[in-house]
Amino acid sequence: MKTLMTVLLFTGLITMAYKPGPVLPIGSEMPKAGLSMKDISGKDISLKKAATSKGLLVMFSCNTCPYVIKNQQRTLNICNYAKDKKLGV
Repeated sequence: MKTLMTVLLFTGLITMAYKPGPVLPIGSEMPKAGLSMKDISGKDISLKKAATSKGLLVMFSCNTCPYVIKNQQRTLNICNYAKDKKLGV
C-alpha cells in the first residue's frame, strides 16, 4: 500500500510539472536559429549556418547510447544521403 501511494504521488507530481510548450505551425521560422554552439570538432555552428535552401536534417542522439554506438555507420549513411540531396546536416 505504501509503495502504491508513493507511485501515485510521484505520478501526480510529474503530471502537474509537465507543461507543453507552444506548438509551431508548419512553415514557421526555426526558434533560436542563430544561436551558435561548438560542434564535435570545436567549430562554431548554428542551425541557420547549417541550413540550405532545401532544408536541414537535425538528428538528436547520445554518443554514449549503445544503440547509437552500434548504428554509427547508419547515421553516417543518412547524413551522406542528405548531403547528396543538398540538405544541410
